[in-house]
Amino acid sequence: MSKQKNSNSNASAAAFGWDFQTNAAILLMIENIQHAKSIKVEAQTEDIEIKLENNNIIYSQAKSQIDITSTVNLMKKLKESIRTLNNAYNNGDAESLIYITNHPNPFNDKYSTQYIIGKTKLDYEELPIQCKNKIINIINKNKYTLNPSKLKVYIVPFWGNDKDNRDKIIKEAVSEFLAELQIYTPYTPKKMLEIWQNDFFHNATIPDNKIRITKNDLIWSLIVEVCGNLDRSDRILEDCDDAAIDEIERIYKTIIDNKTEDFLFINRVLNDYRDYNKQLTLNQRTSKFINEEYTRYSNDFDIGNNINEDYKKCLIKLIINKIIAKRDIIYRIKKGANICD
Repeated sequence: MSKQKNSNSNASAAAFGWDFQTNAAILLMIENIQHAKSIKVEAQTEDIEIKLENNNIIYSQAKSQIDITSTVNLMKKLKESIRTLNNAYNNGDAESLIYITNHPNPFNDKYSTQYIIGKTKLDYEELPIQCKNKIINIINKNKYTLNPSKLKVYIVPFWGNDKDNRDKIIKEAVSEFLAELQIYTPYTPKKMLEIWQNDFFHNATIPDNKIRITKNDLIWSLIVEVCGNLDRSDRILEDCDDAAIDEIERIYKTIIDNKTEDFLFINRVLNDYRDYNKQLTLNQRTSKFINEEYTRYSNDFDIGNNINEDYKKCLIKLIINKIIAKRDIIYRIKKGANICD
């Protein structure tokens, strides 16, 4: 019985740790979105690695504890993290080294807890002297070469049995990110968090260090969510019966989901639309552009040969119409994530 109980406890701790690591990765990627290129969860060197545009890497160790009232193993986790962060530092490409944890007292030092209230980010230089000394002692004792000025400590509240309670801090971070992009739909933060959690968790299960989530992957998921739903009342569908609309909607969703990272296509549509007959009113211009120019994009869609030609025409027109209608949001998203045309 005791062995079974211990096994269940270990499994719960492991699942909790994976959950925290996934949330930590999303948080760090959002915070560094302007300069990030890609992220790998459960990477070759560290728990989380974010590659930047300058080809440097943000290395992070994510350590969690289910019972945050317990101080058992806190120093062990800190020592293990500094050991692996030292290895990462020796790669010569470290932009920064982050120790991220859910425990409000990561240094097992009562005095330092007054510096840590809720979500906290501290550079090494901002840490209390007691905490600095513990880090320096670990470095010196093990003859590490790590430069402590590269270190940052993040504390992210994450505990409890209720998933909504555990996720509330990361959900707030997602909400703030979307608010900066002026995307205010109430359901979107929750939906995007679910999408990104699934994507990041899946990435962590892939041992190949080359399989990474790019910034474009991350942002494309957001664009799909903002632009992905088909409007069944769209006038392009006015001659279609319900069965046809159902089939078009199914294929439409598949195409949108699968055009991952296809920012070049979006750019081409918007650039063509921008240069199209500027003498017309906006409504006339949009309608005329879609009806006259849709054929030039036919080869951009891998729809298959068995689809009804009328369905195919509707699909292309619907997607072009959606891009034009959402162009302001798309521009804001790309600017906010620093995705160049």
